[in-house]
Amino acid sequence: MAHRFVAALAFCLLLAGAAVAADPPKVTVPTWSQLDAQQQSILSPLAAEWDSIEPERRARLLALAKKYPTLDKEKQERIQNRLRHWASLSPAERAKVRERWKKLQSLPPKEREELQRKWLEYEQLPEEHKDQFRSNPPPK
Repeated sequence: MAHRFVAALAFCLLLAGAAVAADPPKVTVPTWSQLDAQQQSILSPLAAEWDSIEPERRARLLALAKKYPTLDKEKQERIQNRLRHWASLSPAERAKVRERWKKLQSLPPKEREELQRKWLEYEQLPEEHKDQFRSNPPPK
C-alpha cells in the first residue's frame, strides 16, 4: 500500500514537473510609463521600443539598470554607448548580432578565450590601426 502511494506521488510530481516545463511562467515587466525616472534615464536609448522588447530581455535590462548606479563612470559610459548603438541598429542588423552571439557562445572554451585575447589586443591598438583593420579586415 505504501509503495502505491509513493508511486502515485512520484507520478503526480512528474506530471506537475512536465506541466511546468511545458508552460513556463510568464515574466511580467513594467511598461515604459511604469519605469521610475532613474530607470527611464538609464534605459533612455530604448524608450521608443521598450514596450515591444521581449519580457525576458526587458527583465535583463532592468537588472542592468538596477546595478548601473554602482558601476564606475567608465562602465556606465560603455553601457550607454552600447545601448545607443543597439537602438540605432535595424532589425536585420540586430538579428545578425544575435546570430554571431549564439555562434560565439557555441565555441569551445579555448577558442572563446583565444578570441577574447585577440579582442583585448585589438582594444589596445591606437585608433589609426583599428581604422586600418576596419577597412581591410584580415582573411578568415
